[in-house]
Amino acid sequence: MKCKLLLGALCGVMTLYSQPEATSSKKVMEGIARKEKMGAESIVKNIPFKNIGPTVMSGRVVDID
Repeated sequence: MKCKLLLGALCGVMTLYSQPEATSSKKVMEGIARKEKMGAESIVKNIPFKNIGPTVMSGRVVDID
């Protein structure tokens, strides 16, 4: 009986602390602004990229040519 109670309490504590805290809206907005700034300052922003296939791809991209 004690083992089940201890196991239940342990599962309850793990459930409470297993989720990360939500990101604040201020940090999200700062991240979006930072991303837009990096895009505007990028040295490759004017290079058009063209997808040459395959149309259905699985796995990782290991090289860009």
